[in-house]
Amino acid sequence: MPSSSAIEERGRRLGVYALATVATSGAVLALVLVVDGVTAGRTWHQGISNPAFLVTAGLTVAVAVTAVLRRLALAVVVSIGSPRVPAPADPAGGGPGAGRGGGAAGTAPQDRPDTVICCSGGGIKSASFCLGALQVLNTPTTPGETSTRYERADAVVAVSGGGYTAAAFAARYAQPDRDRNQRPFAPGGSDVAELRRNTNYLASTARARFDLVSWLFLGILVNLLIAGAAVCVVSWLLVEHVRLVGLVDVSGGEHARWRFDPGGRSAIGLFWIPSALALSSFVTFLCCQLFPGRLRRLADGIARRRRDGASRSADGWIGAAAAWLDNTPNTLLAISVAVLVFYPGVPWLACLLHDFWLAHPLGSWAGGITVAGVLSAVSTVAALVRSSMKATAVGHDSSVGARILAFVRSRLAPKLGVAVAGLLGFVLLVAETSWLLAPGRSAALVLTVASVLTAVTIFLSANSTSMHTFYRNRLAKAFLPEAPPTPPGSEPRRGAALAVAARGESGLHPHPRLVLCATANVQDGDLLPTARNGTTFVLGDEIGFTDETLGDLSGTGCLPTGDWRPWNLSHDPMTLDTAMAISAAAVAPLAGRADKTWGAYRLLLALANIRLGVWVRNPCWMRHPTDAVTGSWRKTVLRLDRWMGALTPFQVVAEAFGTASIYRPFLYLTDGGHYDNLGLVEGLRHRPREIVLLDGSGDAEDTFAGMGDAIASARMDLGVEIDFEPGPMQRGAGERPARAWTSATATWPGGATTVIHYLKCVLPQGLSWDLESYRKRHPGFPVSQYTYEMYDEFDFEAYRNLGASVMTRALAAHWC
Repeated sequence: MPSSSAIEERGRRLGVYALATVATSGAVLALVLVVDGVTAGRTWHQGISNPAFLVTAGLTVAVAVTAVLRRLALAVVVSIGSPRVPAPADPAGGGPGAGRGGGAAGTAPQDRPDTVICCSGGGIKSASFCLGALQVLNTPTTPGETSTRYERADAVVAVSGGGYTAAAFAARYAQPDRDRNQRPFAPGGSDVAELRRNTNYLASTARARFDLVSWLFLGILVNLLIAGAAVCVVSWLLVEHVRLVGLVDVSGGEHARWRFDPGGRSAIGLFWIPSALALSSFVTFLCCQLFPGRLRRLADGIARRRRDGASRSADGWIGAAAAWLDNTPNTLLAISVAVLVFYPGVPWLACLLHDFWLAHPLGSWAGGITVAGVLSAVSTVAALVRSSMKATAVGHDSSVGARILAFVRSRLAPKLGVAVAGLLGFVLLVAETSWLLAPGRSAALVLTVASVLTAVTIFLSANSTSMHTFYRNRLAKAFLPEAPPTPPGSEPRRGAALAVAARGESGLHPHPRLVLCATANVQDGDLLPTARNGTTFVLGDEIGFTDETLGDLSGTGCLPTGDWRPWNLSHDPMTLDTAMAISAAAVAPLAGRADKTWGAYRLLLALANIRLGVWVRNPCWMRHPTDAVTGSWRKTVLRLDRWMGALTPFQVVAEAFGTASIYRPFLYLTDGGHYDNLGLVEGLRHRPREIVLLDGSGDAEDTFAGMGDAIASARMDLGVEIDFEPGPMQRGAGERPARAWTSATATWPGGATTVIHYLKCVLPQGLSWDLESYRKRHPGFPVSQYTYEMYDEFDFEAYRNLGASVMTRALAAHWC
């Protein structure tokens, strides 16, 4: 498996290859424009002075210069090595990664944590359930007890909704001015009362609803600007080429009929351009099949002469070349088919559209009718997105009508939405081409598009337009206390630095370390099993990859959080509220293992700006300080490389088409439940003697699907076998399950064991009447969740009381 430094080197090489490909394609396109013009009877001077050629040639030169600068930056980075900060060593000699239990993968060392608490995902439902359970664990069992079960735990591993509560506890314990005699969320305290006032945290006030709609439409507007700019650029290039070769006769002006004439010399470009692209794809395919073996043998020969340094360099270039070539043939073939269809088709349809409006009585209203049609199509897409989102709700209605409706929402609505959006884009391309074919309109369009794209790129990024900021602020207001103003007199803020809040604390009322689990969405089949599409990424006092299947990236790939700068050009550290929102970013175009469910909605979610995920700096691409090199040109190259590698709004395209990669400088982080919704696998990575697992997830009754996936993941990734028997917690044919808890045993390959105390959000008999009454009014309780994080006081109290009640019963039965 590659190391973190190899990841960066290979990623940079792939970037150089991609830029070189774009530059080569631009040069070919510029040559095509000139040759087609000469073939159609124009002079060389007319071909070269054509605006399409000038713009294409200018962009090609810019991309080529960027490729050269990136290649120089790669050479500088390789020469100074990786500035990574090593993980802290194990005091007992366990080496890096001791904060997660030490020891090698698949072992359980003697010096290991005693207890890890895992809080599952499940939104506000799981947050409420885990709050009740943790309140019981954080209550002294005897009057003279100085610490509680919660405080004696070594770490709390939390995912998504469980992270709300875990972060709330950690933030209050980390407050420097807190009352040391008062534990967080103690009975009768103000903490729980504050939570009750914010259970409907997403849209509790008119201002919150306004912010929600504003953030949503800001992202939609930016997405439409990017898509519209792409349509304008394509249509402009198409029109300029059509004019150059005389494919459409518009000599009569916009008030006369236009004639589409594909005959004669102008037809040559219609066929030889896609034919050349198709041939290029076949040649590239042959290169993929024939050359890698020869290049490998050549590299071995170089290695024998230059020893290890040249071997590593040559091997890196070969691996990057193979990865780059892997998708190039099908990309070129797809482009050739698109050119063959769109190049003659769009101008022909543009002529038909012009002639239709010219002859139609409502032709003078063409612009207004077009705008009305676009708005109708956008409304249709929005309705289909809303219908698709309803398919993700967990319900208990199993009637035939409900199943048909679920099928329509989950299978048909996403496809119809994508089809309508694609058709809308094509219609706009035809309409824009028809408008541009009239004389005197191209120059203004180019200036407008260039200005819009420049402004969007400079002032916005994929993070600044997503729903993350709104989501983070609402979560922080609901679950985190206000931090002291810094400096004095400034606006109160919430969310201390993650490195401070996640640390455990000793002394009076110590508290466990906080580990929030996220998912790094990567589509790299050479590193991950089929269809996993993501790997665990921890956010705590250390950050990074912990997945053992990543080899050298696991464990030693973690960094102290204080040394990580996630926001590229900014020096701001990761804060607790940001980490909590990332761990709970359940709805996003990329969703790791949950792509099986969310993949059909990917394009719709990206277009509609329903994006809670966050792009962060890849810790394998650590920032290289300019003072690490000598020579002004090297410093300049690193500064330019940092500027060129800044986050832009165009990362949304990677979300929409699922092209995120571990080899790129930014990672897309989403909900930890997209890897393991219980946090159990990450808890096992700490190699504790026991785990207290609080499962408030929303899997269907009696299935224990989350536990089943976690057991399989633990076996695949850790080699750990878990003996789990849920029988007493299953309702079966009865009215209620016997109890809500059980114990399981995780056995490591070396024979050591970890006891898993499992508490499930189910409703056994004999609990308080308010729970029974709530069940009668809400038949799906405690499985179903219909309200999308909008709980009222009774919803919140039902799940909180359920967690406290079943935990109290479990402890009374000496469960742990």
